Amino acid sequence: MEEKSVGRSFLILSLAGVLVKILSAVYIPLLTLIIGPAGYGIYSSSYSAFVFILAVTSMGAQPAITKVVAELKALGYHKDAYNAMKIARNYLAIFGFAFMVIFIAFGDGIANGMNSPSSALSLKFLAPTILLSAMLAAYRGYMQGVDSMKEIAVSQVIEQVFNVAFSLIFAFLLKNISLEWGSAGGTVGTTIGALIAIVYVIYIFNKNDYYTEAIRSNEEGKRISKKRIVNKIIQYGLPITMVAAVQNSAGLVDAIIVKGRLLAAGFEQIRVDELFGTLNYFNTLIYVPLTIVTALCTAIFPRIIASYVQKNRKELKNQISYSYRLTYLITIPAAIGLSVLSKEIFLFLL
Repeated sequence: MEEKSVGRSFLILSLAGVLVKILSAVYIPLLTLIIGPAGYGIYSSSYSAFVFILAVTSMGAQPAITKVVAELKALGYHKDAYNAMKIARNYLAIFGFAFMVIFIAFGDGIANGMNSPSSALSLKFLAPTILLSAMLAAYRGYMQGVDSMKEIAVSQVIEQVFNVAFSLIFAFLLKNISLEWGSAGGTVGTTIGALIAIVYVIYIFNKNDYYTEAIRSNEEGKRISKKRIVNKIIQYGLPITMVAAVQNSAGLVDAIIVKGRLLAAGFEQIRVDELFGTLNYFNTLIYVPLTIVTALCTAIFPRIIASYVQKNRKELKNQISYSYRLTYLITIPAAIGLSVLSKEIFLFLL
């Protein structure tokens, strides 16, 4: 693939990612205005646990599925690449359902373990999203593997738009019941957004008829066994999932340690929730440059896999070099800008 093609996919995903982060940046102060700093602290605690479980069930799965799909597609096993998505989707649905039940059944215990008993209701409201996101990971992983980046970008924007809109609506409607209900209302949009996104993705799958395309492209009816496909998914998915879990455990660790130490210092629970909300309030801005880098990884990942499998060392070297150049072009100015203008940005957000 030429760099122009990578650049187009990168641009589409970057714009979608930045738009999603802008919506998040607008959403957080509005949510805080509705439910207050303590309510946002409760919301943040529940999201810390949710994101960690999401990393285990979805974030690590999507790149693993992409790798399997892109690899099989590059070798001519187009039908098996499609079957890999179906197999992964079925296993992820079981996995996601199990964690959904755990969140609903043991939400109170998990919340108490995070020193945030008020987050129990929010955790239970977030539970269905675990199942929906796990299934979304399978579909998006396949789309990424076959280079359907536009569809991925549109599904991400749709998900976030519905997330923001319905979260604010339900937070406003439920805040009059109690602070816990208001915070839980702020998570309703997450489930609705994921539901709308998966409906859209399934619609695109049917519209684009990926299955017929896979059969038509399959070289000489080439096939590999289901057992080998499952082994590949596990082989690629397990280490990626472990890395994703470690990367996304920081928020959960913060919730446990920071809240625990504040409680031990004698602060009341509502004040602890307020302070923890303040800690999480400015994280969204920091992740904007990382969103652009993630978009680059999403766009270029299938091409690197294809070049490696096809033993095209020149193309592989070009793709890796291209990704490094773009990464440094984004991250170095972002790091300097956030460091030099940190006070101004902080005051602006206040």
